[in-house]
Amino acid sequence: MTELRYRSFVEVDELAVGECTIKTCIAGTTRFWHMWGHVLRDSGEPLTFVVPINPNGDFNPQGPGGKTWGLKRSGLNRWQISPSINVLASSGEAYPGYHPERSLWHQTPALVNVPDLERWQLGGES
Repeated sequence: MTELRYRSFVEVDELAVGECTIKTCIAGTTRFWHMWGHVLRDSGEPLTFVVPINPNGDFNPQGPGGKTWGLKRSGLNRWQISPSINVLASSGEAYPGYHPERSLWHQTPALVNVPDLERWQLGGES
C-alpha cells in the first residue's frame, strides 16, 4: 500500500515526493477540500495531482468539487483514501478506480503522520 506523508500549512510546490497536503478550495460560493499529492509516476518521473476529498465521509460521484474521494481515519495519525486514485495518461486528470486507459499513477494511498485537530477533520466545509 502506498503511503503519503501529510504536511500541514505548506504550499503545493513545497511538497517532496511521497508527500501530500490538504487545502480549502472555493468555487463561487461553494467551499470544499482538495488533497494535493506529489508522487513518482510509474515511469519514475515526479507527478503532482489533486483530488476533491470528503473528510470523514465516503466517495461521492457528485460532490461539490465533482467526483469526490472519501477520506476516513484508519488508525493513529493515519487516514485512508477511497477509492483508488487513477491519474490518466491521456488527460492527467484523476479518475476513481479502474479505467481502461493507461495510467500515470494508480494507487490507494494512506495519509500518514496526520496530526489531530486539522481543520478538515473537524467537519464543515472550511
